[in-house]
Amino acid sequence: MELHLIKRNYRNKKIFIILLTSLFIFSQELREGLLGNTFAAINVLSLFSVSLLILNNFNELNKLKFTLFYVAIIIYIFTASLYEDSLFTIIKCIIAFIFPLILIIQEVNNNSFENIFKLTILTLNTVIIIITIIGICEIIFGIKINNYISIFMSPRTQEQIIANSMSDEAKRLYSFMGHPLFNTELYLMFLVLNILYNKYLQQRKSPVWILVVPTIGLAFTGSKTGFVLLCVSVLLLFKSSNIINKILLIMFGLIIALKIGLFNTLIYRFTTGSLTSGRSEKWIEITSMNIFPIKFFTGYGNGFTFILNSYVDWASAAFEYPIRMFSLEMGIIMTIMIYLFIMVIPIIILMKRGHWDLLLSYLIVFADINTFNGIAILGDKMMILSLFIFLILNLSKLIYMKDDIKEV
Repeated sequence: MELHLIKRNYRNKKIFIILLTSLFIFSQELREGLLGNTFAAINVLSLFSVSLLILNNFNELNKLKFTLFYVAIIIYIFTASLYEDSLFTIIKCIIAFIFPLILIIQEVNNNSFENIFKLTILTLNTVIIIITIIGICEIIFGIKINNYISIFMSPRTQEQIIANSMSDEAKRLYSFMGHPLFNTELYLMFLVLNILYNKYLQQRKSPVWILVVPTIGLAFTGSKTGFVLLCVSVLLLFKSSNIINKILLIMFGLIIALKIGLFNTLIYRFTTGSLTSGRSEKWIEITSMNIFPIKFFTGYGNGFTFILNSYVDWASAAFEYPIRMFSLEMGIIMTIMIYLFIMVIPIIILMKRGHWDLLLSYLIVFADINTFNGIAILGDKMMILSLFIFLILNLSKLIYMKDDIKEV
């Protein structure tokens, strides 16, 4: 390997240590607790590290897609100047929603990618295991660990955690990463990335604990959609040397989990209310009123979704799907630009290469993130999604290149 390539790979590894630290160690929730909402929304370390990654690997950046990225920024600046009343808000939105998209189109060489993927798996696994252990202590044994951790988190999340711990209803899993729905996303990422890592980089079947951990976690988060997607993952992605053993293991695990009350939260949420928890019903109500119609070129500004609550009770629930929230706050044209990167580009690439298990892995997480408003709120959520897509697409490139070499 050439010396300059070795140096570049070394720099990539260091850059990703900074990026992963900024996203999973100094999480948005912890930053908000320490720095306040205004400054915590801008993740300086992730902005710095992704910028360095682009500069260090600029030759491997697709120039046509980079032009599309540049166009997205120009369109947002032009349209946002018509409805946002603060330059600082425009800058924050660019950093939170548009800048992370460049990570999706960035490629790195295969040796560097293998190191990056391994580093990400180690970081994500550590975070997920810690969250799960805390969840078991909280929900099974009633030890209120998150109440103490919440002191260092945002006031809103701290309030939710304390209310959750005092509730007589089934409790849900919060963590230092945030809301149960975001924890659901992390559990699904954990599952599909570990399956893919073991299959393609380790050339082995995934161990059973890779399935057990997210099953426990998703039972605690109480996400109905998340549990359905977990079942899809188990049936279509999780491979076992013996299908009968796989079925027996799942059945035995479910029986034990039901006996000890592991699924109490999930069962409670499935048996109370609709699958969308009232969001679809509220959307029908809001659209029939037509008081703030969604516009094509412009929006009503960042945070307007929650301002709507002062006009209609719980109106924000109608826009908890990110595609609706982006459309309301930024306009349809910017929503299209964002979804070109997070949906259209990945699907086209994976379908064109025939990487169906990678496509399914991507779709499982993509389906989940579109059931709650995480990526449409200022913070790290879009960057974490972009990191996930970056891993999927670079793994696809690695597999594609190896297949080409075999054919030759």
